[in-house]
Amino acid sequence: AYGKTFRKMVIDCLQKDPSKRPTATELLKHPFFKKAKDRKYLQQTLVAIGPSLETRVQKATKRQPGASGRLHRTVTGEWVWSSEEEGDHSSDEEASEKPMNNIEADNSSGSDRETENEALSTSVPINLVLRMRNSRRELNDIRFEFMVGKDSAEGIATEL
Repeated sequence: AYGKTFRKMVIDCLQKDPSKRPTATELLKHPFFKKAKDRKYLQQTLVAIGPSLETRVQKATKRQPGASGRLHRTVTGEWVWSSEEEGDHSSDEEASEKPMNNIEADNSSGSDRETENEALSTSVPINLVLRMRNSRRELNDIRFEFMVGKDSAEGIATEL
């Protein structure tokens, strides 16, 4: 949806090393910022052309757990740090319900549990980031998703 030069500029701006990022002077010379003098141009190029919010949410939910080097929970409940190479998971692992994520009331029947699981499956995951510095003072991010109703603060705290 966006042009090649715009995507390249965004990638350059998101470099971790500040010395590799473009300076303000370089950014002002970029064709996008030269054209971006009024609000109408920005709305046309950024909002109208880009993917809708619904499309972005669907892509985020379709992503495999653990893709792109993220921390994810295995079927046994353990947290595993996976890389892109290890991203090939079978659909059986994804489809099976994780034992640590079960929520049951003491007086619930089977039909209550089914409706509860349906309601929980429609809840939107909250993306969380834990930032920690290592012994070399480098900042490391641990990203994970928190599902309201499935995960608890105590469960995540014990896993971390």
